[in-house]
Amino acid sequence: MSPKKKVIWATVTKGLVGYGKDRVIHKQKVFSFSEKMPIVIECIVPCENLKDLLNELKNVVEEGAVFVTPIDLIMNK
Repeated sequence: MSPKKKVIWATVTKGLVGYGKDRVIHKQKVFSFSEKMPIVIECIVPCENLKDLLNELKNVVEEGAVFVTPIDLIMNK
């Protein structure tokens, strides 16, 4: 997705415990995988490319939250 959507930086973090819209705490057992476990995808996208990325996320994300937080990128080495 990066080259097409002009993502400058991205990271994915998988959660161990999740709590969401269903108001249920989802825990992962050791060495098992659950579809209900949360992941957080953070990325930095230039303002001019944000609208296109958000439109694509609306088509891809089936469950969860998508939010935008403005930042001031100070350094990108």
